[in-house]
Amino acid sequence: MDNVTLELIIILILIIANGLFAMSEIAVVSSRKARLENLARKGNQKSRTALDLANSPSKFLSTVQVGVTTISVITGAVSGATLGKKLSYVLSTVPFIGQYADILGYTLVVAAITYVTLVIGELVPKRIGMNNPEKIALKVSGWMKTLSRVGTPIVALLSHSTDFVLKLLNLRPPSEPNVTEDEIRMLIRQGNKAGVIEKAEQDILESVFRLGDKRVEAVMTPRTKIVWLDINAPSEENKKIILESHFSHFPVCDENLDNLKGVISIKELYYFHVQGKQYDIHTHLQEPLFIPEGTRALKLLDRFKESGKSIAIVIDEYGGVEGLITITDLVEEVLGELSMQDHAEPYAKRRDDGSWLVDGMIPVDEFKRVFKLETLPGEETEDFQTIGGFILLKMEKIPKEGEKLESAGLNFEILDMDGNRIDKVLVTGAKKP
Repeated sequence: MDNVTLELIIILILIIANGLFAMSEIAVVSSRKARLENLARKGNQKSRTALDLANSPSKFLSTVQVGVTTISVITGAVSGATLGKKLSYVLSTVPFIGQYADILGYTLVVAAITYVTLVIGELVPKRIGMNNPEKIALKVSGWMKTLSRVGTPIVALLSHSTDFVLKLLNLRPPSEPNVTEDEIRMLIRQGNKAGVIEKAEQDILESVFRLGDKRVEAVMTPRTKIVWLDINAPSEENKKIILESHFSHFPVCDENLDNLKGVISIKELYYFHVQGKQYDIHTHLQEPLFIPEGTRALKLLDRFKESGKSIAIVIDEYGGVEGLITITDLVEEVLGELSMQDHAEPYAKRRDDGSWLVDGMIPVDEFKRVFKLETLPGEETEDFQTIGGFILLKMEKIPKEGEKLESAGLNFEILDMDGNRIDKVLVTGAKKP
């Protein structure tokens, strides 16, 4: 075996070693920790080792970088010092290019080594590592862990040197979370496109994120829509209200909504009816959960679980009743409408001429979903939960029937007012669904 062949074999071995480092790096970094943890719980020792590497990326990646850099330097030295000279000697005998033999020889060797290194030492190994990251991570975890231990002094020296230079430059590493909500949302969308996550699953997951950003005002039944019973009213009158409303719970008040005495459960009322017993509204009142306005929806969900209650009354800073919210309302924010009994009329109805008849109490999120809007003007800075509130803020007055507003690329016309509340709005200029 001549020297050239031996040198080529050495270079090829170095490139393959570079590829192993590249494949190991991408496999460990791309591995799903949940899957590795699941294997580790089943007693797979290799998965525990791979998980240790994934949980200590700084040390692991530093080891990989040391290995890759060392191999690159050795490869460059071997190819430049030997193959470059020999190719230059061969080219010097060729007419017309002999005078450029040195530079041409080194250039050709560098180009060839670079190409082979990129293909065999980087791209192909990384593609292999990405195709089945967990399987590759399990195979390489043992020797990578050993290399990490052996290279600890070098890695420590490099880490301290890096920290020292950053300190001289007065730079501090950014304190950002490892995973952001936007990144998770992006993964969910990618999973749906890849067929791993179904559309219904994607909708539910994204609804959970939206629920986390909502306050109870965006979910509750507002004060003007609450159906309540008067504790002093005749039982037949209250019975009629119950039969016509189809709600599962009713607030019981003394003359007005702010003088709340408690709530009654229709399930309990039905139980007494089946048993043939007389139901006394005065003695079977349940105390609801009281929450202040501004409470986050997920915080309310925790309160429901802690208290065992399923209905909450939203109160303002003066102690007045602002709205009512049930655990079903929160569930429907995630799963969608479970029943149309409590909402006989949809919030938005498309008419034959392409315009929309919209309830002024339609929540902002629902309005944006129907009209395919990313955001409404002032949504980030102003405080409104319904499209009626949005129109009031934009018009800066209590509008009259027939008044119009143009905003968000849509035309709003006030069709009906319920006192000072916007009841019905005609919306035009929307894109066809």
